[in-house]
Amino acid sequence: MKMKKITAMALACVMALGLAACGGTSSSTGTSADSAAPASSTGTAAEPCDLVVAWWGSQGRNEKFQSALDLYAEQNPGVTIESQTNGFSDHLTALSAAAASNDMPDMAMLQGAYYQQYVDGDLLVDLTPYVESGALDLSNVSEEILAATTIDGKLYGICAGMNAPSLIYNKTLLDEAGITIEDNMNLDQFAEKCAEIYEKTGYRSFISNPATMIEALVRGEGKILFETDKLGVESAEELQPYFALLERGREEGWLMDYSLTVGLDATEEQPIIYGTTPETSSWCSFFYSNQADAMQQAAPEGIELALTTWPLEKPKESNYLREAMSWCIPNQGGNIDQAVALLNWWINSPEANEIIMAEPGVPASSEAAKAIEPGLSDIQKKIFTYINDVITPNCSPANPPAGAGSSEVTSLITDLEEKVYYGEITAEAAAQELFEEGNRIMSEAAAQ
Repeated sequence: MKMKKITAMALACVMALGLAACGGTSSSTGTSADSAAPASSTGTAAEPCDLVVAWWGSQGRNEKFQSALDLYAEQNPGVTIESQTNGFSDHLTALSAAAASNDMPDMAMLQGAYYQQYVDGDLLVDLTPYVESGALDLSNVSEEILAATTIDGKLYGICAGMNAPSLIYNKTLLDEAGITIEDNMNLDQFAEKCAEIYEKTGYRSFISNPATMIEALVRGEGKILFETDKLGVESAEELQPYFALLERGREEGWLMDYSLTVGLDATEEQPIIYGTTPETSSWCSFFYSNQADAMQQAAPEGIELALTTWPLEKPKESNYLREAMSWCIPNQGGNIDQAVALLNWWINSPEANEIIMAEPGVPASSEAAKAIEPGLSDIQKKIFTYINDVITPNCSPANPPAGAGSSEVTSLITDLEEKVYYGEITAEAAAQELFEEGNRIMSEAAAQ
């Protein structure tokens, strides 16, 4: 199916958090029991129903989300909510299988690269009528945020938290070594810092998120990596800088052994957290700002984490704000109205947001964000400061959601990254293969 034309969007890489129709398997489940507690303060009580909420994330996220869902069930007698939690990859696999068997969740978590395929498959509810009727109150959510999940004039998801690409690093380690980190490093400055850190501490560097990093680098030249039917670059050389950074790190000795990172999915498993020696640890992780909270919670006692920007040649052109994740509502379930009621509560309820405490990122609702500020932890305050003071004044609108073929190209990029890590191919060869194969994949996907 050909990709539909996408309306202008200010943000990209959307994730959607979901409620699933009862049934299906998951790595972890929980149920919010019925209760005789009064209805939610954000509206009338929802009609009795059985809902299932599905998401991916860390144990810290699981606990906060489950507590919020328990509260909703208490406030709405007759509503039961089963939770389904997975790691990122397993969640996407389960969601795809559910779609194929016509058993999708009432609501589901997605990533931006996957939005278009679910819209093309006519699997998501257009939320616009619910906004117009007042069932879904978005009066405190900006148009820029809503644009990220608006496709062909229809609203398919609602932001659960704003974030931005961020280099999360072990501040305690660097402070002890007398090393400072400045925002907006370029690639050379970052490589020099990696070499200095390795020399003084023995800690290597784990560089990851290759597709997103390459996308950010080409944004610096005013280009979009994933266009409708091709890669948005004119030559393989434009795709080489990321691979060249890996190659340099391998040659200079400060790049982490890739075998130590294979199979990592949960936040708590990252080398910045779980490493027991300098050889098995990284001083940094390429992630998103919202993930700093879970990382700090999982970090060993006495370790303070901090955030800075990804190394980019043109920070303002490359940096962007995006939705950490979004709620969407699949149309296969029979509880759409009830799912919308839960979504409305999740976005607007001060009680819900005080439980979640910006774990997925800065709340979409400006009122919800204000309400929780006094209770933020130190790392959450750093995240808010990073978003408001570092990224917001120095960024550009994010790309529209990537279209057909982008997921396959992303897998190709990951494979090429691994080969460069191991020294099996050069940075130049990796860029050339990405240019040729990536264009082929995008072209063939657009023609289907």
